[in-house]
Amino acid sequence: LRAQREWIPASNREAIRATNHEIQRLEREVRKLESLDGGLMKKWFKDIKAGIPALVNPLSVAMVGLGKSISLGMEEQLQQQNITTLMGGDTAGADALFNKIAQYGKTTVYDKAGLIEAQKTMMSFGIEGERAFGMLKRIGDVAMGDIIGYITAFGKNLLIAVVVYFIGRFLIKYAIKALQIMSVKRDMAPSLTTFLHSLVSISLNLLLAITIVGIMGIDTSSFLAVFASAGVAVGMALSGTLQNFAGGVLILILKPYKVGDRIEAQGYAGVVKEILIFHTVLTTPDNQTIIIPNGPLANGSLINSTAATTRRVDINVEVAYGTKTDDVRKVLNNIIETDERIIKDTADLAPVIPMTSMGASSIGFQMRVWGKSADYWDLKFDLTEKIYQELTAAGIEIPFQQMDVHLIK
Repeated sequence: LRAQREWIPASNREAIRATNHEIQRLEREVRKLESLDGGLMKKWFKDIKAGIPALVNPLSVAMVGLGKSISLGMEEQLQQQNITTLMGGDTAGADALFNKIAQYGKTTVYDKAGLIEAQKTMMSFGIEGERAFGMLKRIGDVAMGDIIGYITAFGKNLLIAVVVYFIGRFLIKYAIKALQIMSVKRDMAPSLTTFLHSLVSISLNLLLAITIVGIMGIDTSSFLAVFASAGVAVGMALSGTLQNFAGGVLILILKPYKVGDRIEAQGYAGVVKEILIFHTVLTTPDNQTIIIPNGPLANGSLINSTAATTRRVDINVEVAYGTKTDDVRKVLNNIIETDERIIKDTADLAPVIPMTSMGASSIGFQMRVWGKSADYWDLKFDLTEKIYQELTAAGIEIPFQQMDVHLIK
């Protein structure tokens, strides 16, 4: 009341006098309570203070409830008295206004004590009680309308978000299933299939989450900025690794080679053992393992010796000068006819034996025959040995590098 008295206009002497009278009355009541030394209430307070647990002492619980009830009642009485004071001592008008505020508080989400404090504040600025209550009610109604509108909009957005979520999950599931069917039809590598499934699933679910957040009215620009910044940072830190990763994806999709192919690239040669996301593993004929990053393999040149089903075997044959060419071709043709691995019934792949050179000590022929790519090395080695044996048996000399020295006396 003393604090409230400061808000009363100095011209309203009657209100100031009534407030002072009420202050004096309350002070007398306080003194009466303070004089109750050894009373029952003081004894209860001493017992509670001594450590009687309130949760297990029914008397303490009852006293706490009673104290709260008394406190609330005194607070309401004090608020009503304040309104009476601000209305110049008009008790009937103050009671009616207090009841209106209490009734309005029951129909809204606002606390009655908060409404009364707002009413007192407006009246302390000289606004008449009924007028202040009308303004308070209009402000409350507008705020309630905003709250109801917000709740309605939020509920609508929430419903849309739920629908979008279930539709999105269905579409994501359908997209992943379609990707699985496509990977089977295109005979993709298992490692690429697993990677693409994970990438598509994470990307689509992330897009769905951002969409739902946007539908709920939350600004998604900050999320996109964070993802973009993170992507730039990761890309700069892992530029070389990402290059190999991109190369691995291209290799698995475009298939310039596959597992089991013999390739030559980056100065190495071997049979492809594994194609992983970041590198390719080769195996050499002497069982060495070579690991080559996929970035250079995807961007550089390579030779795939087994990409085609057929391959030509070229064997150079040198014989001494004076040897008849028909005799050489007869021996070589007999070797061709007796080897079933050589393709003979296709015009474009028919064997040929041209004479290719006339060297310092020999004339050169080249036997060109076609066979399956898988038979290349066996066919080459077997034919080389067979040529030597047949030429020797036919009495055809195979020359070697030599120097004749003539002494002049």
